Amino acid sequence: MATAHISDQSLLKARLEPLYESMIPTAVLTGVAIVVLAIVYWSETHSDFLLAWLTISFCLLLLRGALVMAYRRWKDSRKSPRFWANAAIGMTGLAGVNWGSGLMWMIGAGSEFQVSVAAAMSLGAISLTIVNLSYWPNHTAFQLPILLLGALGFASAGRPEYLILAIACLLFCVAQVIVARRLGGTLFRAMSLSAENRLMAQDLAARSEALEALNRALEIQSRSDPLTSLANRRAYDERLASEWARAERSDTALALLSIDVDFFKRYNDTYGHSAGDHCLQAVAAMLANGIRQEIDLAARPGGEEFALILPDTPLPRARLVAERVRKLVENVSSLSEFNLPRQVTVSIGLAVIHPAKGQTLDMLSWDADEALYRAKETGRNRVETAAERLPKQPKTAGA
Repeated sequence: MATAHISDQSLLKARLEPLYESMIPTAVLTGVAIVVLAIVYWSETHSDFLLAWLTISFCLLLLRGALVMAYRRWKDSRKSPRFWANAAIGMTGLAGVNWGSGLMWMIGAGSEFQVSVAAAMSLGAISLTIVNLSYWPNHTAFQLPILLLGALGFASAGRPEYLILAIACLLFCVAQVIVARRLGGTLFRAMSLSAENRLMAQDLAARSEALEALNRALEIQSRSDPLTSLANRRAYDERLASEWARAERSDTALALLSIDVDFFKRYNDTYGHSAGDHCLQAVAAMLANGIRQEIDLAARPGGEEFALILPDTPLPRARLVAERVRKLVENVSSLSEFNLPRQVTVSIGLAVIHPAKGQTLDMLSWDADEALYRAKETGRNRVETAAERLPKQPKTAGA
């Protein structure tokens, strides 16, 4: 079996799903952090910058929400997964640059308490993007500008103790990129394996279903006559045996009709084998039309011989069925759908038995064949009935 494979586009689409689904929650938390920083730094001297930074920040949050809405609506029809990946990186990168610019200003303008709050909020914002590791470049697009601009802010603050923080930001930035890439790669491989496993499971299910359908078709074919589609000799023998056992258990009558096409050899010699096959198909169709579907069985044991098995059918009703199918065959030549060259008739031998101790299935077959022989000897195109075999009645006392 070939290895299941999923396309790169499908894998990228699968990686983008959790990324876009996390954008709205992270945007809400980011908005809260922005408000906290604005409150901590708010003063008359800082109001102009903070208002501008707040305006840009919330505009970016609105744009992020609009991007998510567009993705949900058009992800399957308008653009390729690569477009949505690039759009997410671009939007996240703008948010990172905006946040990093604010952090760099806050480091230079704030007190130690304010700077510590700004640093903590920035680290918290970076930690929120861990959900973006399903597509790690998006994670890096946010945290890289924050840490680089933060390092620049610490380095340019003019405080010697901040140089250590600047170096720490750079080292943390490098570590974040390495870790994000490795974790993202691990997650990507896990998603790939999961997607391929699902694809393989679907493929196996489809193959299993196809195999089951083929087996059913082969089973039907092995039990069907290829010319007439009636039950063949194997299916006939099995069904007759099972109906005998059922009738014996339920103490009901079992009827068997042995049927033979009249003068079929003459018909075959006169009109050819193709016409003979067409004749047998017409007879089979009439037999199938004359019985109870899903209950009775019409079979072609071989040649021009047919048979009907009628479970739970007493003699009077079996005679009605036999006459009905005889008339159907007698009139089949008048049907335009079959277009037979001349009239076709059948002779029918009917036997009914109530299976009981001392009786055998061969008795039923022998009785039906004997009745068929009489039907052919006494003029054909007729129904002859064998004496019904009833279970022996126990002798009464004093008889």
